[in-house]
Amino acid sequence: MEHTVYRIVQEALTNIRKHAHGARATLGLRVHRENLECEVTNAVTGLPGEAAGEGAGLGLRGLRERAALLGGTLDTENRDGVFRVRLRLPVASPAPNREQGTMRAEPVGEAQ
Repeated sequence: MEHTVYRIVQEALTNIRKHAHGARATLGLRVHRENLECEVTNAVTGLPGEAAGEGAGLGLRGLRERAALLGGTLDTENRDGVFRVRLRLPVASPAPNREQGTMRAEPVGEAQ
């Protein structure tokens, strides 16, 4: 599961660099109930088709398949000028003493 999360985040960040020229990325990661949840977001920039993920889509399709192999889901959306990749994977049990609030993400850098 760790490798899958790593690869999905890596691909999402690569896509931001490739399609959303100069956009900042935010990453949120938490364990909520019985799921690991990961979200990568960026402002939509560049050509609308590129930012909306309307290209071949093979990368995103492969990520969805990877998540499904572990019983999870990967969803994407382009709404209100923000492109979002959401991953949810089941975990054996929730992590103890984890905050069950909303996922928060902080800017961690800029795609160049």
